[in-house]
Amino acid sequence: MTENDFIIEDNVLKKYKGKGGDVIIPDGVTEIGDEAFAKCADLISLTIPESVTKIGVEAFADCTKLNLIETPVQPISTDYYNVFKWSSHVNFLPQNLTDIGAFAFLNCSALRSIQLPDSLITIGDYAFADCIGISSVNIPDKVQTIGEFAFSGCGALNSITIPESVTTIGEGAFSGCNNLTVFSVVEENPVYKSEVLCIVEKKTKKLIAASNLCSELACYTTIGNHAFSRLILIRDMIIPEGVTEIGKRAFFYCNRLESLSIPKSVTKIGDSAFYICAVLNSIEYKGTVAEWDNIIKEDSWNFWVPATVVHCVDGDVPIK
Repeated sequence: MTENDFIIEDNVLKKYKGKGGDVIIPDGVTEIGDEAFAKCADLISLTIPESVTKIGVEAFADCTKLNLIETPVQPISTDYYNVFKWSSHVNFLPQNLTDIGAFAFLNCSALRSIQLPDSLITIGDYAFADCIGISSVNIPDKVQTIGEFAFSGCGALNSITIPESVTTIGEGAFSGCNNLTVFSVVEENPVYKSEVLCIVEKKTKKLIAASNLCSELACYTTIGNHAFSRLILIRDMIIPEGVTEIGKRAFFYCNRLESLSIPKSVTKIGDSAFYICAVLNSIEYKGTVAEWDNIIKEDSWNFWVPATVVHCVDGDVPIK
């Protein structure tokens, strides 16, 4: 590794031109630019200086062999012992980092655990999407925004706790996190609350994110976009009475969902709500045929669903 491996302008690492392996980013770099290491297939380990405060869009996207991230100094926060005590290795990001850009670590499938720094404020859209090996991650107490699909497809992730500081959780942020057994929000959070392994927006009672173990308790009135998306362990779903809207792609690719019960309170089913629910053979509606016909059903709400009729209380309705 030589200085010629890096293009650095005004303390921003614009591009890495080296061959990969074990890489040490030079001291003084304050920002890792967009796509700086993207698709560096042979990048194995990375040392990031404490001077870095921002990681740009797609900075390490598709670095599929990256399995070790270190900083020169690795302080351990009090959260470490709760989040990472069972992890064989923890990857540390710099303690001055405030912003992780969109797609920053997309598909870094060899990463196992991430210790996010206490300084962090923003986790961008798709920041850790499809990091299928990550089992442990902490959300620090200063984080305000968790972007859309930020941890989507992190199938090994088993625990998430949302701190008081988080005021924005993007749609699909935890879609496809099929191994979650702890999914909670601290009571002090002003915007969100946790209800039996799901996250609900307090003011609107919208279900933002669910898990495979989400209860049928009527703690929400709207199912948000992508709320159950890519949860592949759900076989039977009874939507609680009182729910009025099923959002876009709410059950996208729930490919083991076999039966569905929809309450008569529902007035709208969003676009592609049950897209590719490929074994959904039974749909029950708790109202009449006339009431079913009055529900607003957006385009492709039942695309790739094998069920041919909806069973209403007074008869069956062919699915159009």
